[in-house]
Amino acid sequence: MRLDLQELGTEPLTVELPLTLTALTDNYGEPIEVRKAQLTTEARRIRGGVELTGRLVAQVALSCSRCAETFDLGVDRGFRLLAVESPASVAFGSAEKPDFDEDGLVATEQGHVDLAAVATEQIYLDLPLKPVCRPDCRSLCPACGANRNRIECGCQNQDVDPRFGALVEFRKRMGQS
Repeated sequence: MRLDLQELGTEPLTVELPLTLTALTDNYGEPIEVRKAQLTTEARRIRGGVELTGRLVAQVALSCSRCAETFDLGVDRGFRLLAVESPASVAFGSAEKPDFDEDGLVATEQGHVDLAAVATEQIYLDLPLKPVCRPDCRSLCPACGANRNRIECGCQNQDVDPRFGALVEFRKRMGQS
């Protein structure tokens, strides 16, 4: 969906639309499924460009970085952006520039703003670096690979910090287990 800024008059324009977003990938290049996304934005002319304020609400399917199970992450993110013809033309630090930083600028393409690109950017900004299905995720067993959230595998691995490996060996030599 493209918002035509040339048709924007002096009154603000409010847009609410469901979006179908594709082509998102995670840190490993795996596709991210956006199950539903709803974008609400208000566009109004201000000095220096067009201000876009709004909210994105979405459900994103991610893979847990501990157990590799797929889980849904809710995204609910507000935003405030400035649509400009060319980000290079904005004079940062001048009295004519509104209170936006470089991260809050959106370049227009022939007077249009791509709302799908805005929504995609907001999703990426809300994604965790290491997604976890739940805070107490027990991960995969390093010995057999079983998902420890589902079953007790019975492996007798003791998670020993490798920095303490020499102390463990010393303890074994001394006859203590």
